[in-house]
Amino acid sequence: MTAPIPVTVITGFLGSGKTTLLGRLLSHSAMAGTAVIINEYGEVALDHWLVESGGEELITLGNGCVCCSLRGDLVSRFRRLLINAGSGQGPAFRRIVIETTGLADPAPIVHTLMQDPLLSERCVMDGIVTLVDAVHAAATLDAHPAAATQVAMADRILITKADLVAPAALAEVRCRVQAVNPSIAALPVEYGRVEPDAILHCGPGTGGVAALGRWLPGQTFAPLGESKGLPDRHRRAGIETLLLEPEAPVSRAALERFMDLLCETWGDRLLRCKGILAVTDDPTRPAVVHAVRHQRHPVGRLPAWPVDLQDSRLVCIGERLQEDWLRGLWASCAGG
Repeated sequence: MTAPIPVTVITGFLGSGKTTLLGRLLSHSAMAGTAVIINEYGEVALDHWLVESGGEELITLGNGCVCCSLRGDLVSRFRRLLINAGSGQGPAFRRIVIETTGLADPAPIVHTLMQDPLLSERCVMDGIVTLVDAVHAAATLDAHPAAATQVAMADRILITKADLVAPAALAEVRCRVQAVNPSIAALPVEYGRVEPDAILHCGPGTGGVAALGRWLPGQTFAPLGESKGLPDRHRRAGIETLLLEPEAPVSRAALERFMDLLCETWGDRLLRCKGILAVTDDPTRPAVVHAVRHQRHPVGRLPAWPVDLQDSRLVCIGERLQEDWLRGLWASCAGG
């Protein structure tokens, strides 16, 4: 069976440097064979890589990548790329990178990959990478809920333009970002220099056990209901994080029931939920759970625990979350 094609979503608020980052990434040999879906060609400076035009909507780049504009339905664009590549009528590719607009919510893209039969069979979500402008991060997060949502939904955060701010200011930006999403590290990017590893294998779908340890690193968390002692000004985004650390393994059925009820009840308030948990049938092979708003991924299993994460953890990021309700739901499902 052909391995699924990994899909990476690059998002970030207006002016965060998505164009610069994408351009530099595509010049790297490790990114050869990438299909890039953008909103309009004019937003990405790719002119010096163009070698031929395959029609109005498809351009082949000099490094073997394919670039197309997202002018219509996302499902139709995905399907056309996959079908044409499979039939030989279009270029073959190894991965897909989607660059969103600055105001976009990444959730609909994740739902598209999960709900469409062809896409869910042929593709796997590799991760959401959110760019944050180090110069304007504080003002942007305070003024624009969309920016905070992009940070909350990220599997990896890159702080761009880090070379333009002082170390103390960069530390403040990292603190602001991790107040919204403490479950992942925020990595600085200087002078627009970035390696492919910065955006690849950062989600739950690819990369193996080691990648899952980076996806849900244990050392970044505070106890449930706490915000790591951050000042009030770091919580203006209106987004909070709850951490559940079950001590005992749970049955697969109980875990499925918990995730279903969680997504059904919290719905739009639940920006992200992700976790690695011990399961009763084999506690040495943890289960992986992942949800975006109403939609959850099927429960997966790892062959072993990540080296840097040996205990069960479940992280919920969203708005108006209720700690007591979360604990009660877990207790009722795990105990039943």
